[in-house]
This record gives sequence, structure tokens and C-alpha cells, in this order.
Amino acid sequence: MKKKKYEEIVNVEVELDIEALPTTLRNYVKEIENYAKEGDWSMVYGSIDGVCNMAKNAYAHRRISKSVWDAIELRYNGERYEDD
Repeated sequence: MKKKKYEEIVNVEVELDIEALPTTLRNYVKEIENYAKEGDWSMVYGSIDGVCNMAKNAYAHRRISKSVWDAIELRYNGERYEDD
């Protein structure tokens, strides 16, 4: 399988301060970033749902802001969810 470039995996136009994230979420995001830098799309793809769900829960518990949740969704998933 052909490896993808980092920019093909991660939307680099979306800025995200990874160091400001809660510890568990930060570590998970760092893993995805490392897989993306290695061009390992299958590992990134397998982790996207988990990190997006973790971000959703962090937002629900007011650990991160809506703008940070949106940034995570856009950076890794290419989508942004609206509040219900």
C-alpha cells in the first residue's frame, strides 16, 4: 500500500494547540500526528473515530471549548458537528 503524505492525512490548514489539550486527548492526538508523519494512513484512519469521540466527550464535560472540538473534527475528520 502506498503511503500518504502528512498533508494528505491531516488538514494542516486547521491550527490546533495540541499541548493545551487535556492529557489523555493530547496523547491520543500526538499518536495520530506521529502516524500521519510516518504516512501510516491505516493507523490514522483507525484512530480518528476514537479521538473525535474523546474530543466530543471532553467538550460535553467542558474540558475543551467548542472551537477546539471543531478544530479536532476538521483537522482529522474533515467535518464539524453542530450543537444540538
